[in-house]
Amino acid sequence: MKNFISSMNFVLYKKYGEIFLNSWRKFAGKNVNLTIFFEGDNLNEVINNFQSDSIKIVDIYSNEYNTFREIYTNFSEARGVKFLINQNKEIKARYDYRYDAIRFSFKIFSIYKSIHELKLINNLIWIDSDVVCKTYFSTEDLYQFIPQNNEIASYLGRKAYPKPNPYSECGFVGYNLENKSTLNFIEDFYNCYISGEIFTVKEWHDSYIFDFFRMKYESKGESFLNLSADNINEDHPFMYTKLGIYFDHLKGPLKNKEN
Repeated sequence: MKNFISSMNFVLYKKYGEIFLNSWRKFAGKNVNLTIFFEGDNLNEVINNFQSDSIKIVDIYSNEYNTFREIYTNFSEARGVKFLINQNKEIKARYDYRYDAIRFSFKIFSIYKSIHELKLINNLIWIDSDVVCKTYFSTEDLYQFIPQNNEIASYLGRKAYPKPNPYSECGFVGYNLENKSTLNFIEDFYNCYISGEIFTVKEWHDSYIFDFFRMKYESKGESFLNLSADNINEDHPFMYTKLGIYFDHLKGPLKNKEN
């Protein structure tokens, strides 16, 4: 059994989530389950369209998630608004996704709820909802992308992009829940948000936080599986790995064209 999870709200559902779910329904094999954590209104519409034995649509809300949003959503800086002073000493505001802690908090709260409320066990795989399934895939096809033995997680590492501070592409991350260190890693990731520690880190999006803790754990001798080890200098390594056989990750111009 392979348990995939993702998240979306209704705007993202209409933009690309519906395409993702239709392709999943068409190509996902038996014993490959998907849980969508849905935020906001229109949950019932998505349930009516896609709920099945292998696709579950649940709300993302939890006491911790609600508290985090209530505390920080009123701070424009936590939603990626940066205030700059130009040469004329005029204050300008601009959006920078690297600091949108609210937008990118859904991932860790979905993962945490999967483990502690839905009790998903064994392998847990995060996949972005702006992915399109291309061909049939089974649990056997997925084995090569899953962390094994003492590995905490599988991920798509990058060394050159995005500039100026490169970080991993986290559109696909597999977690080995049979490894106790994985549960500790997820707990640290989660507590970074709950405690507000995230706002002391250099960037505030989930990929940067994933790398922040990954490097901490690697420094203690823990192992991770880099699926893009041969393509770490690519902007979008997803398509250069064997994941590209089964999935398209709609990034950049391709994403805009598809939508």
